[in-house]
Amino acid sequence: MKTTAHSQQGVFLIEALIGILIFSLGVLAMVALGTTAVSAQSDAQYRTEAANLATEIASEISLHADRVP
Repeated sequence: MKTTAHSQQGVFLIEALIGILIFSLGVLAMVALGTTAVSAQSDAQYRTEAANLATEIASEISLHADRVP
């Protein structure tokens, strides 16, 4: 019985370290995903503004198309 306890002495520490490693990788993945989401949202906002400006310019051109010589 003593040899079993002696062979199990460092197993809990290794299991705890592996658990912390897995948890840390999950947290890092969530942070990376959040950063990517913020970047994508910013790009989408710029594209929306560009589309709105293009629509406004196109409507101005079509309004003044009859004035072109």
